[in-house]
Amino acid sequence: MEPGNAGIRSNPQAGPKPAVGGAAPPTINPDRTADEICKNVRIGIRAKKLLVAGMKPGQFLTLLVENRLYADAIRYMAHALLNREAVWWACLCARSAEAEALETMPTAHRQALGAAVRWVLEPTEAHRQAAGRSVEPAGTRTSAGAVARAAAFALGQSESHGVGSTPPNPILAARMAAASVLLAAKSSDRLRRFITVGLDVAYGHNRWD
Repeated sequence: MEPGNAGIRSNPQAGPKPAVGGAAPPTINPDRTADEICKNVRIGIRAKKLLVAGMKPGQFLTLLVENRLYADAIRYMAHALLNREAVWWACLCARSAEAEALETMPTAHRQALGAAVRWVLEPTEAHRQAAGRSVEPAGTRTSAGAVARAAAFALGQSESHGVGSTPPNPILAARMAAASVLLAAKSSDRLRRFITVGLDVAYGHNRWD
């Protein structure tokens, strides 16, 4: 699927409704607790005060949303998801943000987004390296460049990384995926919608296949 055809099937008017206490999404390790996930997440002081040891991932996400800590919720979700799902989520958000002007998107941005999508569709070492090469022209301060960087750090198929390439780093991949989503959002309404998109990805309702 090319980035221009990556559709978001969630309802853009619907608010995020994470399930509390239900079955964990198939893309999230059910044995990880919220505090374990948060060890690698840069969340704010208000978010940290909501975190309780042993809390289930969905419970913490619900609290973040209820307290309108949307940026913290996005950072948290990116680390809770598997790398492939987190990068796909960021691709969808970057594509959505440019929906009205995709044809006029700078070439470097379009190529970076396309490289990230190609890695998601086929997470090979070659595609990971290609995503990495597309980052510099787009810049990591753009949503497209950030998601390409996320793909360049992401864990994909089990094969040796190329000579001279940056080795995978799943924590940095999650961090850059979150950055991409945040860069694509320019309002609270869009932040809430992007959380809904992330939940759709987590529960398998919006996938690449």
